[in-house]
Amino acid sequence: MSLHTGTLAETEDKKRLESEAHIVLNLGQNQYGDLEDVCHDIIIEVKTSKNSRRDLSKREKEQLANLLKLRAYRTVRYDIRFHGNARHPPVWQSFFPDKIVSSFRMREIPIIEGVEQ
Repeated sequence: MSLHTGTLAETEDKKRLESEAHIVLNLGQNQYGDLEDVCHDIIIEVKTSKNSRRDLSKREKEQLANLLKLRAYRTVRYDIRFHGNARHPPVWQSFFPDKIVSSFRMREIPIIEGVEQ
């Protein structure tokens, strides 16, 4: 699947989560996240990245600031799809941000099934 737009990445992530028995709502493209995991009360922002250390743009930092304001009410998670190549398949990585950082890979908190965040 070609993932040149965020919508395709959201659809892939939604299907991936649903295959793991999650109930996921698509919130569309807005400042409050892209997906909602109803099972765990988590707002998910889906991103794609060509490089595993790509810095956040000014717009992405503003969006993350909006999402972090929701942390008082909901858990906020980022699902990043790192593009693969001929030797490595693409991979999904999730983390729960607690502040705005310049890179997607920083401040990673791994997901542990069955554990509240």
